[in-house]
Amino acid sequence: MGQSSKTVRILISASLIAMAALGAYVWFTFQVITTSENVAVLEGTIDARTLEEEQLRSAEHLLETTEAERAALDRLFVTEESVVSFIETIESLGDTANIVTTIASVEAEEGASGSNISSVRVRLAAVGSWRDVVHFVTLIDALPFVVDVLVASFERSGQEWQSTFTLRVGMIN
Repeated sequence: MGQSSKTVRILISASLIAMAALGAYVWFTFQVITTSENVAVLEGTIDARTLEEEQLRSAEHLLETTEAERAALDRLFVTEESVVSFIETIESLGDTANIVTTIASVEAEEGASGSNISSVRVRLAAVGSWRDVVHFVTLIDALPFVVDVLVASFERSGQEWQSTFTLRVGMIN
């Protein structure tokens, strides 16, 4: 019995060591899997943040490289502060074209919801020779603003032409 109890003890000891080794193997495997999952999540977060930073740098670069173009676009629109100056410019164009201009009305028009671009509608009358009225229209068309001629009417009265115009000018709020 001495020999068999020694063998049983060795077998039990070996079984316990094997179970302990198996338990350690399972625990280490679980730790590796958990760590791998955490690393994958962190890599995903890093990739997302890297992409966000690249997009931000790209947007900043776009803003820097288009600054001159955006400034040029801004000059095509009147602002609330420059509406009076624009009206004075229209009147001075009448003087340049040798016609009499009368501003009938100036109205602000709302733009699209959420947009900072609206418009100003200007109604005016002009009296002068046909050549001078056409010259006035040409001067309006050459203005460095976004100007749409919505209505233009011409009526001859003797040697003079009476004309009325409705203009829409782009405005940045």
